[in-house]
Amino acid sequence: MPAAAPLPQPPAKRARFIPSTRWQLVLFAATLFIGGMGAATYHHLRHESRQATARLLAVIAEEKREQIENWVTQTHIDAKLYFDGTSLLQMLFSQWLEGGRHNGALLAQIQAHLAEVAQVRGWQGVAIYDSDGHLVFKLGEVDLRDHAGMIPEILNQPHIESIDLHRNAQGTAVYCVLAPIGLPATPLGVAYVSWRADQTLYPLISDWPIPTRTAETYLVRREGDQVRYLTPLRHQPEAALALTQPWRSFYPIADYASQSVGDIVQNTRDYRGAPMLAYLTVIADTPWLMIATIDENEAYAGIRPKAWTTSLITGLALLLMYSAGYLVWRREVAGLRARQEAEERLRLATEGSERELERYRQHLEELVRSRTLELIEARDAAVAANRAKSDFLAHMTHELRTPLHAILGFAEILAKMEDQDRDLVGQSTRDWGDEAGRSRRKLYAHIQRNGRHLLALVNDILDLSRLERGRLTLEVRPAALPTLLHECVDDLIPLATNKGLALHLEITPGLAPCVQVDRRRLQQVLNNLLGNAIKFTGQGEVRLQAATTPDPTTPGQLALCLTVVDTGSGIPVAAQDQIFDAFVQAAPGPGASAPQGSGLGLAISRQLVRQMGGEISLDSKPGQGSRFTLTLPAVSLSDPADCHESPTTDDDAGPRRTVGRPTPVTTAVGPPPAPPPLPALAELRELADLGRTTRIEDWCRYWAAPARRPAFSAQVLKLAHEFDHGRIIALVDERLSESLLDSDRDTGPDPDTDATSQTRV
Repeated sequence: MPAAAPLPQPPAKRARFIPSTRWQLVLFAATLFIGGMGAATYHHLRHESRQATARLLAVIAEEKREQIENWVTQTHIDAKLYFDGTSLLQMLFSQWLEGGRHNGALLAQIQAHLAEVAQVRGWQGVAIYDSDGHLVFKLGEVDLRDHAGMIPEILNQPHIESIDLHRNAQGTAVYCVLAPIGLPATPLGVAYVSWRADQTLYPLISDWPIPTRTAETYLVRREGDQVRYLTPLRHQPEAALALTQPWRSFYPIADYASQSVGDIVQNTRDYRGAPMLAYLTVIADTPWLMIATIDENEAYAGIRPKAWTTSLITGLALLLMYSAGYLVWRREVAGLRARQEAEERLRLATEGSERELERYRQHLEELVRSRTLELIEARDAAVAANRAKSDFLAHMTHELRTPLHAILGFAEILAKMEDQDRDLVGQSTRDWGDEAGRSRRKLYAHIQRNGRHLLALVNDILDLSRLERGRLTLEVRPAALPTLLHECVDDLIPLATNKGLALHLEITPGLAPCVQVDRRRLQQVLNNLLGNAIKFTGQGEVRLQAATTPDPTTPGQLALCLTVVDTGSGIPVAAQDQIFDAFVQAAPGPGASAPQGSGLGLAISRQLVRQMGGEISLDSKPGQGSRFTLTLPAVSLSDPADCHESPTTDDDAGPRRTVGRPTPVTTAVGPPPAPPPLPALAELRELADLGRTTRIEDWCRYWAAPARRPAFSAQVLKLAHEFDHGRIIALVDERLSESLLDSDRDTGPDPDTDATSQTRV
């Protein structure tokens, strides 16, 4: 094969010029490419950040718009609910007018009713005007000096009229509603209701769901050629109803005109003149415009580190390439070989930098992947641990209940065998044998009392574990609601009587007679709330208030509201958040019983109510008692014939006979019944201390005669049926001192024994 001919060498001048020009073109193209990629990346990140911010602003603004529209609608609903032709106020006000306006007691009842409604609904002020436009009375802050002319208009053409946000004579920002009282054809007068904006409307607007330094939402409205800010601003809190701006120079409006409806407004400025991104939306049925904004600096803050990193890498790469190019250009005069070596070094350096970047990227991906796996494993471990805890509690409580029932059963058998042995040898009730027998009977009593307490604790833990695992199934069936409420009160009358408390049941007229609920679970919750109220109340009274409200949107459904109110020492604000936690008990106030039980009652009650679709709320102040409110918003009505329990009627005997009447019912307990003489009390205490339920029942049958102490005997018998010997002992200890003071009285009838309980309407 012939040798290859040597390649022709170009002239020296051309050898230097062509490579230099080529390298310069490569550098220029690389600069354009890297710079273009950096700019494109930056603009892409900026666009993505802007889109994410736009979605966030839109979601928050639309959510707040819906909340504000619901609030405005609720003000009209309040006005219609409390002042239309079927409301209680309309009926009372009509009676007062028909009576010649001379019935002061009826007017005071109207004022008390409105004061209670105003407190519940958060009204700042309320005023009633008659059909001549004259003020009848007012409650709270009322200022109609600039809007009094609306009253004749509403009387002539009855309708609900909103008075937009303004400042009253006291300088408070308020929102008001004027509504006709009575039927639209012949209104009896006009009602004025006002809400404080800083307590109702402003919190809905100013709250921002995520941490931010500059983002905010605020309302504005147009007033002629001006735009007025209606709410406090993040950077100018005093601007509410005070700051105005020319409409045409209002940046968001001017820039919004060039955007599509629902788009984010870019490159605009806020009231400070700071660049921002904004989202505008209109509040329906109001002149208000909501604006959600965030400063551009904060919106794009997330892309700055990436932009700086990209710029730094790009600058370093360009600097490296230009440095290499400069060296190559300087060495081109030394020959093509030197330039090729420089290009080779540049290539190796560049490849080393892409490989290093690739390793760094792979390391970051691996780190993210490993951290993600760790978080997933931690989450799965936590879920498994929680499930294992609930399964353990469920299985352990099931396992514990079996031996507990056996212990209680054998203790009862041993106690009965002891009684039988004593009867066989002819021992009387008052002669209890030798000291060894007495000790055995006390041991049986201790076993039974502690076993029952432990069984109750196990049942609470079992309910709690079922709720946590979601395995507690509600048995929703028709239930007679008035009967259920009376049973709850009747069960706790002895406990209230023992402490000298009054126990009331207040039923609002129109209470549904039969509803679809889990009767046993609802009664469990009410017994727990009433029992706690009695336990933590030293003196005064405990009330159970019941009311049902029909759902106007869903026929056959209603809202059930049950409230337990006491006059106890109250619960500190700091402890109210933890009172519904498991194993937490409130500290007793003056005169209240010491904390007993497991501290699971309120925790189980709240979870049961939530499973029913409702909620339990607490309102309490130290020294002013507590109010627990149970609300079930969607309860189905049922045919009274479907209820297994027959609703009580006026002909029924006992404290339930007034349930059928259309007026509120109150069941109260009076003074405690008179006890028997001292020897009989001492005998009862020893029987209770030994846990002898059968002997206590015999004792009660003896003292149940009309000539003895029937009321006290009935109270003791109920406690014996509940196996609550501890409360029997406490009852006897409280009465022993009274018996000692009057130990010489005979066992004849006591005229006060019939005052155990009373019913008043």
